[in-house]
Amino acid sequence: MVHLMESTQVLRKYIDFVRYDKPYISLSFMVTITIGTVAILSNCMVIITEQNNKEKCLMGIKDLIMVTAAFSSVANISMNPQRMLHMVNLIEKECLISNRKLAGRERNWKTVEKCYSKKKIEMETMYKNISYVLIVVYIGAVNRNLVSSLMTKTSDNKESKDWPTPFVYWCPSGYDSLLFFILVYIFQGVQLSIMCFQGYFTEVLVCLATEKVLADFETIILLLEGIANDYPHLDYLQPQFQNGALDDDLKKYMKLIVQCHQTLNRKFKDCTEISAYGTLVNTFIISFDTVFNIYLMLKVQ
Repeated sequence: MVHLMESTQVLRKYIDFVRYDKPYISLSFMVTITIGTVAILSNCMVIITEQNNKEKCLMGIKDLIMVTAAFSSVANISMNPQRMLHMVNLIEKECLISNRKLAGRERNWKTVEKCYSKKKIEMETMYKNISYVLIVVYIGAVNRNLVSSLMTKTSDNKESKDWPTPFVYWCPSGYDSLLFFILVYIFQGVQLSIMCFQGYFTEVLVCLATEKVLADFETIILLLEGIANDYPHLDYLQPQFQNGALDDDLKKYMKLIVQCHQTLNRKFKDCTEISAYGTLVNTFIISFDTVFNIYLMLKVQ
């Protein structure tokens, strides 16, 4: 899997972009934290100043929760970059076993190598598909309020007093102008790009690591099938099997399977523990936004 570099390079660059444990605090980290802080403060001001506008106040609460959740996931990577890099290393590692360990079993090695080659192609395709989805989601999210506003004006001939930005915003008195709208739109576009890429990072990391673990699991299955093919008359209930009187080659082969199983367990545990928070945040944001939008639609009807 060392040759699967396009996806892992993107993951490594993002980790390096937001990581905090450098010899010095990077400009990229400071910009990311500043954008998140300003977005949270803006939502707080909306909630405080828009008490009379219940819908906008609710939108401010929704955006505050979503932005806080997304940037908390960014902070999790910033403070724990080594854990994320461990996941990337897991993806980049070669086969669970090497050709050297299967010396004398060329047929078994070719079967394992074919399995990993097939899985590599599937992982590359998955990475590209997730990237395409990210582009569509970002374009839709950043423009949905703008498109909705244009459609509403066309059908109802009504103008909203708020500019159609991706998120609700706080506007100081006297600054409600086209220039302010453009600045807010650009800022929230950058903010949304960070949030979307954070979700994208988590999805790519989890999906590729899961595929790699599944490839390792398939390897163990292939090794077990190798025993069945090489020793078709082996009976596990025979006295010599139970007493440990086995062929040395078979002993080494079974020891290799046990070692592979132990490695697989460690990888599976690492995947679940490291990716748990990011996966939870992604699921929460998608579910929360969907439920809230359904609530608004039912309220309008």
